[in-house]
Parts: sequence; C-alpha cells; structure tokens
Amino acid sequence: MLQRTIWMARALTACLLLLPPLAARGVSPATLGPQANCDYSSAGAGSIQSALNAGYVESRLVGGTTFRNNLVAAGDADLLIRGGYADCTAAANGQLPSNPVPSRIEPNNAMAATIAVISSPSRLRNLVFSDLDLRAPAGALATGPGLMARGFLDLTLERSRISGFRYDGQGGGMRISDARVSLRSSEISDNH
Repeated sequence: MLQRTIWMARALTACLLLLPPLAARGVSPATLGPQANCDYSSAGAGSIQSALNAGYVESRLVGGTTFRNNLVAAGDADLLIRGGYADCTAAANGQLPSNPVPSRIEPNNAMAATIAVISSPSRLRNLVFSDLDLRAPAGALATGPGLMARGFLDLTLERSRISGFRYDGQGGGMRISDARVSLRSSEISDNH
C-alpha cells in the first residue's frame, strides 16, 4: 500500500513538472542581488530566507554574488532557487545567460546547514536548486552540512557545487534522510 501511494505521488509529480514555470502562471519570482532594482539585497544576511518567509516559491539570484544565509525551506510549496542571472532586470525577465556564473551561498551560522529542506506532512515536495555554489566561508570552520534534506521530497541540484563543509563523519556535503536527490552537472567535493 505504501509503495502504491509513493508511486501515485511520483506520477502526480511528473504531471506537475509538465506545467509551465511559475512565472508563466502569473506568480512573480523574487529577484535578489546587489542592484537597487532587486526585490531583496544581497548585502544583508538572510535575504534568501526573507524571500522564502514572504511566500516566494521562486527566487532568482544574480550570479557571481555572495549571499550569507542559512536557509530553512519548510512548508508545503514546491521551490525553485536559481542563481546565475546577469542582474535583477535579467532575473525579473527570466533571461539566464548561456553560461551562467553561479551565485554563492555561504552560511551565516557555520554551526548549521547552509540549506535545510524539510518535507511537507501532506504532499511530496519538488525542489530545484540551480546554478549555485554552496561553500563554507574562507578561513571558517563550517561544522554543519552544506545541504540537508529530510522527508518525503524530491530535490534536484543542477549545475551546482557543494564544497568546504565539515560535519565530522556525518556527511559534510549533504545529509539526506528519506529524500530523493538528483544531481545534474553538479559536484559535491572537498567536504569532510
């Protein structure tokens, strides 16, 4: 019975993936970066978390920019965080360059996961993190995982890298529990 339920949830998820992107359905994404016209500034700590807290399910980040965040992505909504945009105007218009420069996310608190994803109690969640570089701050000893995913969810990491994290034998790069994770042109390296 449980296997059938999981299969049905995954079939429904496959159907949902055929829907147009959120922006095409009238849900505007949050733009994040150093420019004045961005919805959220990269200068302050926690800007991506602020966008999540405001209810945005799609965040577009300016590439080559460092964001200082510890994200907790909880709730029922699917989520897309994509870096690599040239500026916030390009991000607002969905114009990703042909060779995007990843956006870097470093933890505020080196004792916690940079991104922690928690499943919904009521449905399978789909999360995509694209064109991101999750990295421990230079010279800091980050003692939490780069990415932690727990529960009934599908997470895809596209054209991204997780490196420099230390979690003493617990999976410095990623810590996964009951989640399904797919890597596409991504790298998890130099973690301890």
